[in-house]
Amino acid sequence: MPDRRWNLADAEHVVRAHVVSDAELAARVTRRTREVRRLRDTLHAFHTTRETGFAVILSDNLCGLLARLRGQLTCARCGATY
Repeated sequence: MPDRRWNLADAEHVVRAHVVSDAELAARVTRRTREVRRLRDTLHAFHTTRETGFAVILSDNLCGLLARLRGQLTCARCGATY
């Protein structure tokens, strides 16, 4: 079964809950752990490389959210603020 698209509310929950494990967060947003892991890995790559290619993976709504919250988020993978 393919992963379903992230809605903005669930994606924002993942973005803001950097101290919660992938598995626990997956249960909270009714997703597979691998989906949460993939989103977090993509967000980590996005903030560390700033490559525009990641905008293709991230929805316009999520890109807008990341732009609005720039400098206020903490990466679940590395702990850096982005």
